[in-house]
Amino acid sequence: MRLNRYLLAASASLIAFAACQKEYEPYEKGPEDSEGTKTEVYFIDAPSAVELTTEDKTYTVTLGRDVTTGALTVPVEVVFNQYDAFIVPESVTFNDGEATAALEINIEAVEAAKASIIEVRIPSDYYYLYKEYTTANVSNSFKASITKITWETIDTGVYSSCYLGDRENVDLQACKEVPGRYRFVDPFGAGTNIEFITTGKEQDNTDPGTNYYEQTGKYYNVTVSAQQTGVTHPTYGPIFIIDVATQQANNGYLKYNMFFTESHYAQIYVRYGVSAGYLKTDDDVFIPNSMLGE
Repeated sequence: MRLNRYLLAASASLIAFAACQKEYEPYEKGPEDSEGTKTEVYFIDAPSAVELTTEDKTYTVTLGRDVTTGALTVPVEVVFNQYDAFIVPESVTFNDGEATAALEINIEAVEAAKASIIEVRIPSDYYYLYKEYTTANVSNSFKASITKITWETIDTGVYSSCYLGDRENVDLQACKEVPGRYRFVDPFGAGTNIEFITTGKEQDNTDPGTNYYEQTGKYYNVTVSAQQTGVTHPTYGPIFIIDVATQQANNGYLKYNMFFTESHYAQIYVRYGVSAGYLKTDDDVFIPNSMLGE
């Protein structure tokens, strides 16, 4: 009798176990995603934040490919279009033999001083799902916050660089949306603008001996963050500029950085450098044409 009870219990366990088993569909292999099975396309140097002017109508993103044989048209998928501010082409075309193609995004509807986000991607047919890219700034998608601002020319004069020389007819512009933000337009003739920002409260200078052109009156101290000049040293590469107070993290040097709000005269204690070190430290000066009798 005891044996029969054991057999009955074992049989019941087997029946319960079988009842709990779930039927699975037969496994089907997914799409091939190993390298060499797709025509790979990717975005190159796509920044996450972009600042443009209100005059800009389009923004161009560059796409690349490794296999350049034949023309190739690739669909573009829009993931997110904030405020419907962007018009994105449905596809982008690589010409035969070319490794890059330009995707021009219409940004006319982007409002000034209002950051708008756009995100687009390449369909998975054109990239590898599990590939780890070793090249910096390469991705199968592009997402950026795009902002437009307005620059207004408030004066024109000579920009005198302590290292790169003088340049005439340089415009001084003010940012309409951000008070205290200014820029010199192409002061080195290399297509690069240099920005500066006022800091602290407006002050009153009564000592003409504090600057080369003996300016008195209302002024602000200013800072120049590290920026590329657009000029390349023949031996050491790209040259950057930064004001000494910022570079040294020492506000004691701010007294040498003066921007006069009435005359627009500016004198800034700056340092020019390259990746290997510094080239020169001295004052850069902006002299409006009105001060030069022009």
